Amino acid sequence: MKLFPVVTLLSLINIPLPAQSSTPVLHFEVASVKPAKSGNNGYSGGCRGIDSKYAGANERASAPPLGRCVIKDARLSHMLGIAFRLTSLGYIKGGPDWVMTGERYSVDAQADEPTKATEEQLLQMLQALLIERFSLKFHREAKDMPATHWLSRRTDRSCRRPKERMSDSRLARGESQSLGSPRA
Repeated sequence: MKLFPVVTLLSLINIPLPAQSSTPVLHFEVASVKPAKSGNNGYSGGCRGIDSKYAGANERASAPPLGRCVIKDARLSHMLGIAFRLTSLGYIKGGPDWVMTGERYSVDAQADEPTKATEEQLLQMLQALLIERFSLKFHREAKDMPATHWLSRRTDRSCRRPKERMSDSRLARGESQSLGSPRA
């Protein structure tokens, strides 16, 4: 079993959440959370700090401006997934139905010093913004959950490419290639 973080929404009430640690709570200089108007079926966006990394040119081109969090057409569950770096929305437990299936929102927020804010700081600011604007009260817990570990380690140096490779045209015609003799 492996431990996974789980965010449990206890309730949505108008009581501010006390600081979770001794570090000061970070806040955006300016932020807006508005109901989304586009009606798209998916969401886009995220936060871009000075240490953010993007895989390709398309990802870099669609990244928000430096020191900002820009999220469009996202349900609260999606924004929580971004803010708390949840790998699955299944880690969100509890709370009313609208958290997962309700109205979509757009967030546009800027850090006090955009050229100095790291991605982690922006995510902490986004957490504080969501807690404040949606009056969230939650706790984190660790749960044992089944997991599969995939290891990639090449220990057998005898692995080689097949001597004969089929051409794409032969594959397109439906010809097959035997990878070994059938066992009796």
